[in-house]
Amino acid sequence: MNLEILGNKEQTAPLLGYINVHRRGRIRLSRALVLGLSLKTGQRVILANDRDSKKDWYITFSGDEGEGYKLNSLSKQVSTILVAEYNTDVVRTLLTAIKADISATLLIAMNHPIQNNGKNWYRILTSNPKRVK
Repeated sequence: MNLEILGNKEQTAPLLGYINVHRRGRIRLSRALVLGLSLKTGQRVILANDRDSKKDWYITFSGDEGEGYKLNSLSKQVSTILVAEYNTDVVRTLLTAIKADISATLLIAMNHPIQNNGKNWYRILTSNPKRVK
């Protein structure tokens, strides 16, 4: 008999948020992602593609200065949903990689970031987009 014990404290389900990307360059962050990572208006979002594995995409967030694209509130009443106007070429490359023409909703694994250059990079789960147009 080979039993796998479930519910072990070391086994945690991934905390998931999502982003919605549109070919015009707009990236919309879900409330779960904003609250889970304590993101604020004015911070910056950065997308990256792994050079060694072109199917792997990552996202990170930085302070209000430097590289990346600024996060803004979707509306004055809803400060927990943030958007960024990103570089359209980068967004279109991501959409092409997942075979989407116009837009896609992609999950982000929030509780297992990868450290690189002093930043937490969160994996964008491109293998199974939730909505593709």
